[in-house]
Amino acid sequence: MEERLRILFVTAEVTPFARTGGLGDVTGALPRVLAALGHDVRVVMPLYQTVRDHGFPLTQTVADLQVPLVFGTRTARVWQGHLSGQTGQDGQEEQSPAVPVYFIEQDDYFARPGLYGNEAGDYPDNAFRFLFLCRAALALPPRLGWFPHVFHCHDWHAALVPAYLRFLPGLDPRLSTAATLFTIHNLAYQGQFPAWVFGVTGLPLSLFQPAGVEFFGGLNFMKAGLYYADQLTTVSPSYAEEICTPQWGFGLDGVVRERREALTGILNGVDYTTWDPATDPLIAARYSAADLRGKTACKTALLRAYGLPEDTATPLIGMISRLVDQKGVDLLAAAFDRLRALDLRLVILGTGEARYEQLCAEWGRTYPQRVGVRLGFDEPLAHQIQAGSDCVLMPSRYEPCGLTQLYSLRYGTIPIVRAVGGLRDTVVPFDPASGQGTGFVFEEASAEALLGAVQTMVEVFADREVWLRLMRNAMAQDFSWARSAARYLSLYRRVVARQQGTASSPIAFGTSGWRALVAEEFTHDRVAVVSRAIVEHLAGEQVSAPHLLIAHDTRFLGREFAETAGTVCAAVGARVTVATTPLPTPVVAFEILRRGLDGALNITASHNPYRWNGVKFSPAWGGPALPETTRDIARRANALLADGR
Repeated sequence: MEERLRILFVTAEVTPFARTGGLGDVTGALPRVLAALGHDVRVVMPLYQTVRDHGFPLTQTVADLQVPLVFGTRTARVWQGHLSGQTGQDGQEEQSPAVPVYFIEQDDYFARPGLYGNEAGDYPDNAFRFLFLCRAALALPPRLGWFPHVFHCHDWHAALVPAYLRFLPGLDPRLSTAATLFTIHNLAYQGQFPAWVFGVTGLPLSLFQPAGVEFFGGLNFMKAGLYYADQLTTVSPSYAEEICTPQWGFGLDGVVRERREALTGILNGVDYTTWDPATDPLIAARYSAADLRGKTACKTALLRAYGLPEDTATPLIGMISRLVDQKGVDLLAAAFDRLRALDLRLVILGTGEARYEQLCAEWGRTYPQRVGVRLGFDEPLAHQIQAGSDCVLMPSRYEPCGLTQLYSLRYGTIPIVRAVGGLRDTVVPFDPASGQGTGFVFEEASAEALLGAVQTMVEVFADREVWLRLMRNAMAQDFSWARSAARYLSLYRRVVARQQGTASSPIAFGTSGWRALVAEEFTHDRVAVVSRAIVEHLAGEQVSAPHLLIAHDTRFLGREFAETAGTVCAAVGARVTVATTPLPTPVVAFEILRRGLDGALNITASHNPYRWNGVKFSPAWGGPALPETTRDIARRANALLADGR
């Protein structure tokens, strides 16, 4: 029987508590499916003002979570809510546990309107707000007495967690075997901040470089997730390919290509307990592929809600979208006058850039018999548009996955989409001759291509029998979370096995030293173990309170690993002198003899490639340690590992 996994989601959004888009839908649905499969899944997110305002039932779990920061420890309270157990298709509650959701309360950061900003723009302290979330997510497991096998981190808000687990000294050692999976929901949003903010992260200075978290002179949170997570995923196979290109990599395509072997595209799923016209309580009439009569009643109700003529014979296009360039609103604007020449109606629900909100509002005022517009977001109305429209329009310039088209397929509401990202992966172009396909797809990001797809839709709509075939094709599609969850579980098990294999692999010395890959086997925890083993070896040789030089070369994180070694040696009774500048091995030998020291620990991997580092021990005579010495140090180090010390 496979091991029951402990998985902690770290995220800025979770539906139904707080969401701005697809991120919240994913983190609200996937944990429930994983829990239904028998795993111990939990979620951590901020306690926003909007969560309080909605009155969700919460209970206090931790009254005084101590969250260490560079400028001092801050206290947070932790409240617990739940994502309800997964509900079966028959409406009965399945025997799956509710998913605990931990809300981090820190009023200085989260007790304000909006998740990321207000009408004036993004909050200027967003770096500190989500840095705090990351640190709190790592401080929480020891207080709960619950340690995840996997931290599943979502988008830039949680991207520092993988870096902290690899490089931050002082974490609870029981976190050292945790694996990390980082999901990119939208690479365009990266968490970019001025360089000085890096000093507040607490990460080693050596990470502030192009092969780390530095980005054109500033700090980029997203790069921390891309570089330091054990596994990367994004939300569709096509988007995984697109973000490797300069066009859609938003400056990070080189990093993504560098880690392409660790990147997997997994389509988001649909929670059909929420999005199903046969059971949806928010629509005017329920219907199914076997009985479509309710769809006409939903269309009539939607036309009435928007104040449009109740003419169900004319095609009705719905658009539920953020009104921004990414969503192709500019393409719609360029095609609008020509679309008006077609016999159709349009309803819009969304919010976004002021210029597009004003334009859509003007359409509604100017053409009240043809266009209906609601600015804002309204969950019941979104369901009603899905049920009452004949089509949904998604002319996106890029679309990592898209959920709207997945919902619309189940509602028999035909997608009109541009062939990008998840839209390409989920909508099959309809061929009237064969009757195969699920929607209307156009390739070029142009008003002409959009117009052509809509014209084709109008022609197909005129043939009722063909249109019914298309609707039933769409409604037969299955994008449930079960398949996607199985793929995530496969990745979780892979990274956990890899991480546990690394953690359990023995420490082996070569010529006077131990060498390994940085952040895989060569970690702060293992440097600490080897350092302690060296002091214990010297004690066994009757050298009490040995005086040791702690040195390092110019390799990646050398100074930081030297600081760890010095701290541990001093803690177990050694006197230490820590070199303040890099020293080559001959100078280390010279200093041992000149100062009359008992030996030296040198953080160096000698001739090994740049991703390696090591600990070389030189005894009092300055030369390489003898084989019997390194065997004893390795034996002691592995005994410490086995004891969990």
